[in-house]
Amino acid sequence: MLGDYGGGWRSYWEYGSRKNGDWGAHHYDIAQWALGRDDSGPTLFVPQGFENEEYQYHQYADGVKVIRDHPIENNHMIRFVGTEGDIWVSREGRLDTSRPELAKRPLGPSDVRLYESSNHQQNWLACMRSRRTPICPASIGHRTATICQLAGIAERLRRPIRWDPVTEHIMGDSGASRWEDRPRRAGYPLPA
Repeated sequence: MLGDYGGGWRSYWEYGSRKNGDWGAHHYDIAQWALGRDDSGPTLFVPQGFENEEYQYHQYADGVKVIRDHPIENNHMIRFVGTEGDIWVSREGRLDTSRPELAKRPLGPSDVRLYESSNHQQNWLACMRSRRTPICPASIGHRTATICQLAGIAERLRRPIRWDPVTEHIMGDSGASRWEDRPRRAGYPLPA
């Protein structure tokens, strides 16, 4: 066990990949969604401390970086840095911008509009009855969980790892690749 992270299961590698698997599931999911990458993922995971790296981050093939635990103003949880300014978001609908007009600008006809998600559990139950696709299907959860686990593997090994989001395998690192899977109890195999 390393670090506290509020105690409980999140303190143990075996249960939640520590902070990556706990808060990462919420924040990395939002970053994937905002970047339009729910069906893909990063290609590089770098742990904090590697070659004096101040923050853990993961990076996409086009160079976009997601940095964990970078200080954020006003106790926000996520910061998006854009060409026209920055946006900070948090739970309970909190939103701030580096340029106030960004938050007031109405959406244009070609701007992306997102669904309102006020009750994930109710959406899930309603979709079981209707057979519609839920707000967050299992495939999105899989991609988010993959980021959480890979960030945890890089942190645990204290070195960067490269990931192919198409084949979904660690590249060029047999030591890290052994963390992609683990033996399962008899009677609980995954389909091949």
